Amino acid sequence: MVNKINIYLIKRLTEVSYDEYDSFVIRAENEIQARNMAFNVSNDFYKNYCHDFKDLSKSSCEIITKEGTEEIILSSFNAG
Repeated sequence: MVNKINIYLIKRLTEVSYDEYDSFVIRAENEIQARNMAFNVSNDFYKNYCHDFKDLSKSSCEIITKEGTEEIILSSFNAG
């Protein structure tokens, strides 16, 4: 049996500098898993520096649905 999977858009609400992750589009079963996946990837890069993706006051997390108008879901550029 296949588990229900959602697609989440997770964005930092805090200041983002050069060479930092500011957002993710993640396929996961729930928001907690999505936030943990974003944290794990950013933590691999920062080594315990950025916990924003797990903090609800420092990041947003929303389910992306296929309903709606044509739009860019995520465009991210942080050159460093």
